[in-house]
Amino acid sequence: MDTQTAERLVALNSDFYQNHFSSFSATRSQPWQGWKQCLDALEQEWTPLPTSCSVLDLACGNLRFEVYLHDSLPSVDFDFHAVDNCDPLAQSATRDLDVHFQCCDLLEPLLSEQSPDPLGETPRADLTVSFGFLHHIPGEQHRRKFLQSMLGHTAPGGLVMVSLWQFMNDPARTQTVEAANERALSHLGLPALDEGDFLLGWQARPNAYRYCHHFSSNEIDRLIGALSPQGELVSRFSADGKNNNMNTYLVFTRR
Repeated sequence: MDTQTAERLVALNSDFYQNHFSSFSATRSQPWQGWKQCLDALEQEWTPLPTSCSVLDLACGNLRFEVYLHDSLPSVDFDFHAVDNCDPLAQSATRDLDVHFQCCDLLEPLLSEQSPDPLGETPRADLTVSFGFLHHIPGEQHRRKFLQSMLGHTAPGGLVMVSLWQFMNDPARTQTVEAANERALSHLGLPALDEGDFLLGWQARPNAYRYCHHFSSNEIDRLIGALSPQGELVSRFSADGKNNNMNTYLVFTRR
């Protein structure tokens, strides 16, 4: 994918969340099923549980994961640092937790390729997570670099957890997704996108589109291989949706 198209897709998504944060947040009120298995992996790797834990949440949305972690592991004193470029979405959080929020564009430095570390000044953490975001990063090389940076911002022995959306695993959605993508490409004057890339509609609202990438199993294998020098894969599983196959989750420990 050329840089100009990638930048347009990133801008499209930024506009989408700024314009539709309220309706989007309303659909994101419950924990994802896969988070329970993430915590199972955490408790297996960290036995006994630490008394304190720093958490870096990249593209935190409305802070659902912070609430889930706080409620699920009450014996742990969490120090939350959450990052997102949509301040109103973070402010729509339903619970008032002690979270340091950083309004920051995670993708601009990633696409510019001017910095070896696109996460810049974000702090190092014991647990680094990103749920529901990797599919918004255009280009496999950029997705790989982002994951490598996540590991770089994780303390040795710490954990990295991510979800990789596989929305085309639902045959009932295929025609709707493909039709919305064709309409959006025509409306926005964009060229055909890379394999697995789609522009998705939102709640039948006219001209409300966001860029999303469907992860194939082969790409996931390549990403795991690219991360092996820094991180050891300790858990890989599918979860979410009626058939538990909408997301693949990866959990790494930082070497």
